[in-house]
Amino acid sequence: MTMDREQKERQLKRNDRIHLEIGRVLEQYLAALDSRDWEALAALFSKDSVSFYNNDPDELRGGEGVVSFTRRLEQFQATTHLPCHLTVSLINRRTARADSKVVAFLQATEGGPVSIRSVRFSDELVWAQGRWLIRKRRHTPEFQLNVDSVPPILSQ
Repeated sequence: MTMDREQKERQLKRNDRIHLEIGRVLEQYLAALDSRDWEALAALFSKDSVSFYNNDPDELRGGEGVVSFTRRLEQFQATTHLPCHLTVSLINRRTARADSKVVAFLQATEGGPVSIRSVRFSDELVWAQGRWLIRKRRHTPEFQLNVDSVPPILSQ
């Protein structure tokens, strides 16, 4: 059975909405990292989620497991995580895959060097509790640069 034009348009609108909703989840994750809002970060993961970070074979269980790992960002004076290249594909009505890249800027001390890191996220999300939650995550660093920082300059 083929879809008529109206059905196709509804499906496209639904897919666009899901892409935006999942993009918001990923942005909320990055904002929680930078603001050190560990409660908000944990709430983005399903209770049964499993995550792997930095090519480590150890599983991080639930949002609490991810928080225990990402708290190491507290050693940095400032962090900024920028999302890019998000692709979303539906597996079924309640499950989606999301692949994205993030550029992270990490500064340990004011005026100190800055680490710039490219990270790939491969996620599976599930529709639960009226929202999208991360159920599986693989965080894979791709490369890192360390550069000297300079004071912010305001032009006149």
